[in-house]
Amino acid sequence: GRCAEIVRDGHRFDVGPTIILVPSAFEEAFGAMGVKLEDVCEFVRVDPTYTVHFHDGSKLSLTNDLQRMEKQLESFEPGSFRSFLSLLRQGHDHLHMTLKAIAHRNFYSIFEFFSLSNFFLLLRLNVLRKHYSYIKRYFADSRLRSAFTFQDMYIGVSPYDAPATFSLLQYTEFCDGVWYCKGGLCRIADALVDACNAAGVSITYRSPVKSIVVDPPVPG
Repeated sequence: GRCAEIVRDGHRFDVGPTIILVPSAFEEAFGAMGVKLEDVCEFVRVDPTYTVHFHDGSKLSLTNDLQRMEKQLESFEPGSFRSFLSLLRQGHDHLHMTLKAIAHRNFYSIFEFFSLSNFFLLLRLNVLRKHYSYIKRYFADSRLRSAFTFQDMYIGVSPYDAPATFSLLQYTEFCDGVWYCKGGLCRIADALVDACNAAGVSITYRSPVKSIVVDPPVPG
């Protein structure tokens, strides 16, 4: 899977991604097993996350250093740093609304998901607006518009087609950070297996699944 690795001649290669976003999700998973993530894996924050180079020779480095970000952004467009902070605030709201109402809930029927409350939530998340058009509200400079929408291409979607909800990507990158796990992502999977084994969990590999038994049974 995405956490697999290739080991050859003393070298390790990640098959999937090498970096992670939202480390709190991993902390939550390990915490449920009674294990602190920092005790079993070593993470290094990638900063700056990346540097965007533009056709005119200018560049923008995404860093968690607010003073450096302010200096960079204001050189592109006066007032853009304030817009950047507003964008992060909106991304924070979108992310936590999504986690609370959708990601951290179980839906046992299609009607539970497509509820009236979720319909209004999706409208608040700007799913009907295009991301690039949404970013125009924050930045007039086309370079900044590109810098804060190209992340949609991580999942193969054009910023001109992606919903504005994807603005939460910029929030997670800047506020939660982009992290590298020393030894590769496979170390996270190995550590989780160790935690499961310590808790008495038996893991069966390479076996067909005939059924899923839920205990206690799901109503309906």
